Amino acid sequence: MIRYSWIVPMYNVEKYIETTIASILANDMSDSELILVNDGSTDSTPELAAKAVRGHEDICRMINVKNGGVSRARNLALGEAKGEYIIFVDSDDTVSPDLISTIRGYDEDVIAWTFRIVQGDDEALSNDLKEAQILSGEEFLSRNLFEGLRVRLGSFAVRNRLAGGQTSELRFDPGTTFGEDTEFILKMMLTAGTVRLLPDTMYTYYKRSGSLAYSFNMRRFEALYAIGRVSRYINDNNIVVSGRIKEYIDNGLYVLHMMFSVESLKSYVSARAKRYELYRRLRCQYPDVLQAYKKKIRMMREVPSIISRKRLFLMRLGIGLYMIL
Repeated sequence: MIRYSWIVPMYNVEKYIETTIASILANDMSDSELILVNDGSTDSTPELAAKAVRGHEDICRMINVKNGGVSRARNLALGEAKGEYIIFVDSDDTVSPDLISTIRGYDEDVIAWTFRIVQGDDEALSNDLKEAQILSGEEFLSRNLFEGLRVRLGSFAVRNRLAGGQTSELRFDPGTTFGEDTEFILKMMLTAGTVRLLPDTMYTYYKRSGSLAYSFNMRRFEALYAIGRVSRYINDNNIVVSGRIKEYIDNGLYVLHMMFSVESLKSYVSARAKRYELYRRLRCQYPDVLQAYKKKIRMMREVPSIISRKRLFLMRLGIGLYMIL
């Protein structure tokens, strides 16, 4: 019986994929399967992946598809997964060899753990947990939204039936380039009944300067669409959550991700004239995002804690001014 399905989408990661796969296979894989999705790589990624799984072909599968994005790749793997639990791993990250032996025997809807963040010579832990905790899905969500509990793909195992087996709404949105992870995780928290939170550090996330998440790209404003879909998901499925959580997802979280998107672009452009040109592009490409933002910042009752008073003042004056200054 397969209990754990590991899902690894791959695209042009020839520098890292062998290390990633080796870290997974260092686990006790007796009740696991590994699904690799080659998303149309143009380098030697598929050949190196095939080499890395040599001797483990009985538990490893590779799906080769034309390039369609990481969300589509993950969805394809979800459709193939036979395990009771799903574990997502990015193709340039690594996992602990003790991950499976640590979580084996637990049966909550979600089993989450701490992850390590590495950027160059700097290293930090996502959370400072002292002991294991059992939470409801709503408590897990509340801790994430209001208490700084950090969660990312790779830092949890989720029941297959929540991740797409029976609840197709929890698939990744294939048209989304930014924010698809956040959308999936928030919906998962809203759907989960019970969550086991572990203090063990069992995933290493590498922040790499050349990755899509850390590059100049106007499409990062698409993350606002993802937050909007989470709000609609709550309404359409009649999910009962506290008024505080509902209001924050509807408004505060949207404003927060607008700040993230603007600050990211500002970090690449220092001249005010060029920043104004970015604002003009934003108005042209995403007028609906700006319109929704104006409404949400007026309606927002709880300001995200990491937004300073100065930033909030400028954001309330208008995104154009905030982007330029």
